[in-house]
Amino acid sequence: MPAIENISADHDVTAMEDDPRWALVQRILASRNFSKSGRLSAFLLYICRCALEDRDDEITEQQIGIHVFNRPADYNPGDDNIVRTTARQLRQRLALYYQEEGGGDDIRIEVPKGGYHPSFVHLAEESSLHREAPVVESGPAHSGPSIHIPPAIPIEAARSSVPSHRWSSFAVVLAVVCGACLALLGQRLLRRVAVQTGTTAPLWSTVFVTSQPTVFVSGDAGLNMYNNLARTQVKLGDYASGAYLSTPAAQAPDGYTWASLASRRYVSFVDLTFADQLRQIEAAHGAQYSIKFARDVHPEDFRNVNVILLGAPTYNPWDEMFDNRLNFHLHYDGTRNIVSVLNAKPENGEPSEYLPAAEDPTHRGYTHGFGYIAVTTNLEGNGRVMMVEGSTIAGVDASLSFLMNDAKMAPILKKASSSKGDHNDFEILLGANFLKSSSPDAQVLATRFYPSR
Repeated sequence: MPAIENISADHDVTAMEDDPRWALVQRILASRNFSKSGRLSAFLLYICRCALEDRDDEITEQQIGIHVFNRPADYNPGDDNIVRTTARQLRQRLALYYQEEGGGDDIRIEVPKGGYHPSFVHLAEESSLHREAPVVESGPAHSGPSIHIPPAIPIEAARSSVPSHRWSSFAVVLAVVCGACLALLGQRLLRRVAVQTGTTAPLWSTVFVTSQPTVFVSGDAGLNMYNNLARTQVKLGDYASGAYLSTPAAQAPDGYTWASLASRRYVSFVDLTFADQLRQIEAAHGAQYSIKFARDVHPEDFRNVNVILLGAPTYNPWDEMFDNRLNFHLHYDGTRNIVSVLNAKPENGEPSEYLPAAEDPTHRGYTHGFGYIAVTTNLEGNGRVMMVEGSTIAGVDASLSFLMNDAKMAPILKKASSSKGDHNDFEILLGANFLKSSSPDAQVLATRFYPSR
């Protein structure tokens, strides 16, 4: 993480002590929206210092990467978009600051899109120009109540017989966890290169075709919370019919009028980001691409289409439709309160069940869980189904990073190549870890390759 003190020591700030703009920068850095974020604080401090000292030529993506994020002098911003990602987060955090603590400030700092040079806008001037206040973009710095990230590991959930005050405590804790996961995960996901034109391009060309619709089915975080509360995994039949919504664990606690967690229409930030990335893939341009919430999908929606499913069965039960043609299955065990990976037909040296680190006596478990990618044929045999799963949020993150990485996917796709020039069905089981607690990484644990059905 960049050190604010080091950046401050680069130049003498004495000349700026009486400048109200510099005083504003210091107030923002001390605010609760910035004080705990070294990365955003360092970014804001650097660009404001340069602007106030008339060092505009140093407010470039290259220079910010070098001085704020300790990138080497010859690093290529085209291969590393940390500056662009953090700039977006900074704009969001500034908007939040002015909606909360900075509501009474006379000056507003803005970082217009398309650049990194800060503007110091006096509110009196803004009012005379009838300018609108900045809008908070949806993204990792904002964890509003309409977005939920499923917990990284199954939460120790109260059963339906637990008094309602404990349900209330659970909801509060869950909200805090969701916010923290959302901020962290957003930083990681937005670092990916969305447009794939290299090794993986042929794969996406089979998922997106102009003659056939492609449907992205987002997960259901309300269902995931229900599964954690009830210590169960809702089967597809009960999910499609909505039968689980009438069970005791799906009801709001006595004395509360808000909707039960199970019935809320929440979706994770993973889904939002991935759905947006898919739109940017070259093969998707001109394709009939649509997005559907898992609870709104019906079995007939899977007929004669290409499908992309995101999330484990506890989050997206529609994965179950393709269980009979796949070898690996993510499974939630409510008794042990763990998500493991079942291996239907173990090959040499493979276990029949891959366990999380805390439960694995062989110590082969991965601290951040497991990731899973599968590409198979749809039910009619005339389209493709892509499934991206994870036993934890980190597992899903690692799976998406792996899928979007040409170099990592190259050996998989080479082995999956068919004589027709396209790809056979395949499965990839991944062990999820993070490098230096920030960059998603995954190790291939096992693969399967099948002739397309």
